[in-house]
Amino acid sequence: MSRAVWVALVAAVVVPSAAAAQYGTVQDGPVWGEKLRITPFAGVTPRLTRHENLSFLLDDRTYDFELETDLGAGPAFGAEIEYRVYERFSVIGSGLLITRGDVFERDLSTNEYVPRAGSDFLVAKLGLAMRLREQVSDLQLRSLTATVFAAPAFIREMPGDDPALPAEATQAMNMLGANVGMNASIPSPWRSVAFQLGVEDFMVFWNEGALADRNDAMFAGEGLLTESTVRADMSHMLLFRAGVTWRIN
Repeated sequence: MSRAVWVALVAAVVVPSAAAAQYGTVQDGPVWGEKLRITPFAGVTPRLTRHENLSFLLDDRTYDFELETDLGAGPAFGAEIEYRVYERFSVIGSGLLITRGDVFERDLSTNEYVPRAGSDFLVAKLGLAMRLREQVSDLQLRSLTATVFAAPAFIREMPGDDPALPAEATQAMNMLGANVGMNASIPSPWRSVAFQLGVEDFMVFWNEGALADRNDAMFAGEGLLTESTVRADMSHMLLFRAGVTWRIN
């Protein structure tokens, strides 16, 4: 047998073994990832619009208006915890603070804009998640993973002090919401640390009773007694975020 054939046979055995020793395998840990992931993050939320149909009774006469409130974009800061319960399925929860500015109320019949103080939002969720993973080769050291999730949410809006309004018209209000989203985990040189990118949609169901109370408080500040009714459409509050994940088996 020629020398070239012997070299080829030795290379066929030695090279894969050396590569395996160098690169390792992605199956070193659990197939669906570690048990616990903790991710502090920062992000941004685009502008948010609330559409309202307002009706109020004043001196036995009913007035109807169609309003649009535009809440400005703002930064967000928070943390997320994900605990894997069974195979790819997890429980996921998060809390965040959003600071918004440049709030404008617009009367759709006159197209008149009224500036208001910005609002802060406290948001919390607790729901279910499902992990996804890419198909990997034997020579791949780290794999990309993603998580999709859905959860009910609690949302608290806290308007800033507005000198043009009485304090009762800027009281905080609590709302319920629904959350869906996805995040991707990007490996780092350290096995216990990863980078995370995520996008979420919080569907906000506005507290119509609290909005009506705010309107009545505005009129009360002018010495007028009203009885208001508000119908508000659901709004979508998007969140784009990035963070660092600590992965604990």
